[in-house]
Amino acid sequence: MSKLISAQTIDIGRFRALYFGSMPPRLEAAVVFDGHTLSQKLVFQMMDISWRHGFGCSAPQFEDEGDLVFSIGTILPSSRSLRRCASRLRACLEEIEDFSADFARQLDFSTLDISMFSGLDPVGLDPSFMAAVRDQRYDGSWDRFLRAMLDKGRQEEARMVERCRDFERTNGKDLGLVGNKLLDVLAAVSGVAASQN
Repeated sequence: MSKLISAQTIDIGRFRALYFGSMPPRLEAAVVFDGHTLSQKLVFQMMDISWRHGFGCSAPQFEDEGDLVFSIGTILPSSRSLRRCASRLRACLEEIEDFSADFARQLDFSTLDISMFSGLDPVGLDPSFMAAVRDQRYDGSWDRFLRAMLDKGRQEEARMVERCRDFERTNGKDLGLVGNKLLDVLAAVSGVAASQN
């Protein structure tokens, strides 16, 4: 027979977390993002920050309202370790808060230069994928990615890598985080251009 476990809401600085008095005890906090902002890099960033502070990070879950929720937490060695663990969780949540503020700045497209993509049909373009390849195969370097494409004689891919590199340099944005939003903008601009012809 299963046993109901009560959870207690506790304040950790300006954050709230749940303390589960189970055996062993657990401490968890929920971090919420807009569901439209999901990207591979967002998931990796959340996992990286959590793990560096000694916490697990759940896979993102979608709520009914369209929010994207990550659960950050750990099992405690004992209830006596709650204070020490809560302090570490506060530091983790503060770093996530800083990342979230930068992420919001990245998603601000109020001033955006997309001239490097002019004349490009966005069908088949996936900036998030291009950034993921850059990060995972070329240590985050567009220049290394570009050289590899040129060395392989892949001119079309090299031009796309250059456009992505130029976009990031011009706008100060990371395509790993904002690629999906950029694709929506390019599709809208392309749709407007097509309707005017």
